[in-house]
Amino acid sequence: MFKFLKNINIPKTNVKIFENRDLKGKIINEYLVNQNPYEVVIDLNDQEKRSINQRLVEGISKILNDDISDGTDKKLTLENTEISRSKNYVPTMPDQLKEWEWHSWNVLTKKKANSDKAYFLFAVKLDEDRYACMLFTNEKFKELLNEKKLTPDERYFFYFAKKGHY
Repeated sequence: MFKFLKNINIPKTNVKIFENRDLKGKIINEYLVNQNPYEVVIDLNDQEKRSINQRLVEGISKILNDDISDGTDKKLTLENTEISRSKNYVPTMPDQLKEWEWHSWNVLTKKKANSDKAYFLFAVKLDEDRYACMLFTNEKFKELLNEKKLTPDERYFFYFAKKGHY
């Protein structure tokens, strides 16, 4: 049995995350766990040879100290988390779009999006070892999904972004 530290206060970062595809620039922090994105730095010389996904989940768990205060009692694990990773597309954008510090292009199939896993994690590779991470509980992700459009080939695209200068 895991002990959950529900009374820990995770500080709000005031970092606004936007969804720039179907939601046309809507701020989506209300859907995120603790209404925050998280930055995770992974060890590139991991002696245990854990997957990047495993290191991302462990990094967020460490930041949160296992405090998921959005009403779930499930511990964040690789097995109960649907994960989508993206590179940062800002370096290849035209100059007029470089108002973003980072911009992702994440995708989930309809099957994965409708998964009953407890969490959904979207990670954007900022540097070789640094990722911006958006973590959703299943319930909040389904709320966000209601605002998204399914493509004819049954996929959902997510263009997450953070304003700033690259």
